Amino acid sequence: MTWAYQSTTATQSGSGTVAVTYPAGIQVGDTVLLMCALGFGAGKTFTASDFTPLVSRNTNNSSAILYRVVDGTEGATSNVSNSGGNNCSYAMARFTGGPTNAANFASSIVATNSRGSSGSAGLSWPNLTIGNNNNCLVVTLGTKQATLTSFDVPALWTGELTHSTGSDGGRSFVWDYLIQNTAADITSAGWTVGGDSSAANQAIIAAILPAAAPPPSGGGGTGSTAFPPPKRKTYVFYDLYYPR
Repeated sequence: MTWAYQSTTATQSGSGTVAVTYPAGIQVGDTVLLMCALGFGAGKTFTASDFTPLVSRNTNNSSAILYRVVDGTEGATSNVSNSGGNNCSYAMARFTGGPTNAANFASSIVATNSRGSSGSAGLSWPNLTIGNNNNCLVVTLGTKQATLTSFDVPALWTGELTHSTGSDGGRSFVWDYLIQNTAADITSAGWTVGGDSSAANQAIIAAILPAAAPPPSGGGGTGSTAFPPPKRKTYVFYDLYYPR
């Protein structure tokens, strides 16, 4: 199977509990990723009753990416909150081709990492060791306690899911993704940003394998179609009696 990006919701912001809208058109088996960004405030955690944490960091600001494998019980929104009740930004992205149940998803997480600074120019994503795990979806979220005016999409990344420049009192964030064909480790590097200043910043990153391919049909029980199963032969034995 192969990962494929489908859509991203508009960014929503608010304090306390926020009803974040699910992407349109979600289907059973889809992967939905929930991005949570807080630019002012360390030591905070994010929760949503129907999502599971994927990667997070709560030093040098607070951020998290959570995941859900769609099972058909979802409503139109998910109630998301943070432990400090702070004003935060949220968005969701929908992907297909991922593990089709929560247990398989958990075992398909290849690696996660984070980095941060209490005060520096620029904004960069962390290193990530992927090894020989081909076809991963890689997602990264960067936040900065500054009013940035623009972000680029570096050549490494397939595309930008969403970004916000200077919303909610100066918090800026960016969320990019990459779908690899051939496995390659991620080297830390930076976004090109406008209006930069020295400020607290951090970024998180994760890589997830796609759904496992189903075994080929017609094989001999080993997953190979090169050698069909042997035909079964039936032998009948007769016990003949000859009178003397």
